[in-house]
Amino acid sequence: MEVFIGLVSDNILEHSDVGFYCEKMGLTPQYLNRVMTSETGMRPSDFIGEMLYAEARNMLASGRMAVQDVAIRLGFSDKSSFGKFFKRCSGMSPSCFAKESNGHGW
Repeated sequence: MEVFIGLVSDNILEHSDVGFYCEKMGLTPQYLNRVMTSETGMRPSDFIGEMLYAEARNMLASGRMAVQDVAIRLGFSDKSSFGKFFKRCSGMSPSCFAKESNGHGW
């Protein structure tokens, strides 16, 4: 699992699909899913989603990037799909999170 975690950490900004990581490690998605779930209780796709969410929070909290730019940088097709992903993870919109993180929450 350390190899998978390291690969995700190194490549999360460019690749968010499980297939990429399986190919790099020479594993089938089914095998990786079985091992990851057994060892961590998380599916590989859930782990990747958590890493994307962590990157998104960091980028938004920095105050240096607009929501649209974060969406593009993380590989989302548009601001709307990123907004749905972020709200599902956090319960708030990316713009609200950014405002609160930068001391502008009201």
